[in-house]
Amino acid sequence: MLIALARIDPTTDIEGTRKRQPMYLKVSLAGLPEELAKRTRIAFNLQAAHGCSVGYVNGLGLPADMLVIDADSKDAKVVMERALQAGRKVLAFGHAAGIEHGVTVLKRDTPVTELGNLFRAEIDRLRERRDPVDGAPRRRGVPVIVRLASGGIDARANLKLVSGDLTLIIRRGASRVLAPSHSDILVAAERLMTTDWKVEVLTSFDIMSVRGWMSRSLDSFLVRAVRARGVVLPRFPDTPVRLHDWPDLAECNDPLAVEMAGLMSRGLVTIDRLVEYTGAGQIDVCNLLWAFRAAGLLTVSATTPVRRPTPPTSQRQHRASLLTRIARRIGMGFAVP
Repeated sequence: MLIALARIDPTTDIEGTRKRQPMYLKVSLAGLPEELAKRTRIAFNLQAAHGCSVGYVNGLGLPADMLVIDADSKDAKVVMERALQAGRKVLAFGHAAGIEHGVTVLKRDTPVTELGNLFRAEIDRLRERRDPVDGAPRRRGVPVIVRLASGGIDARANLKLVSGDLTLIIRRGASRVLAPSHSDILVAAERLMTTDWKVEVLTSFDIMSVRGWMSRSLDSFLVRAVRARGVVLPRFPDTPVRLHDWPDLAECNDPLAVEMAGLMSRGLVTIDRLVEYTGAGQIDVCNLLWAFRAAGLLTVSATTPVRRPTPPTSQRQHRASLLTRIARRIGMGFAVP
């Protein structure tokens, strides 16, 4: 693996009134054949005309801002997954089929000049994420779905989430999400991976205050949100998990979510085992684990469980059957002895 160190030199804008701040960029080249690596280096060297000087050093294992990889090389899938989960930009030479979502796909026969244009566009995007004063990386926020799964929020509390003109009420105790309209719920699902949500714990909640609002399954809402194309959440903690409530997935058709729920309902299981048993990618598995935990469905080993409270009028039996739990989960008014 090769690390390309790029320094973007200060320049002025077209009016000559604003200077571009220096930016140091690390690019990792992984698994590229010599001919492809040569064209990639030439494309990066073309950036000198745009204020970016590039140097190459051996740096196996060093952190990088950008990864350029051959999608057919050994362990490419694992390397791409880890880079995405670390928040790095990934560009892969290969075919789109089988490549993780969130990866920019490059054709192997892409001309050097076109590669240079693609690299410059990605460098500009990275520059926008840097602090405009000193070029240091901006502190990344935490997606609101990860905050909901953190365990720092009381699982018994009703929550109010606000992002711009969107307002949601989350009632984890009832497994419901409420919004003024159906379109608001759809838009909110798309924005749930962003960081600009304000979360307020409601000390009191009057159901009449949201009279006329749309109510949907919280579990289905969260699963649909994390399964949208391009969603890449941080890696889920490497601690065993188990499912203590069956998810209400009636409003979403997701076979992987159902398969994972079945596996986790049998006992503690690790991320690697879930990947092995389901054949799914690590990113998809981790995304769903965040959704299940944010919904209050998971017990995480060696941590305080983020668990939905049991209503005091119907205490849960310690060894209640799975069918009873499913019945309670979807609101059916009977229990199986």
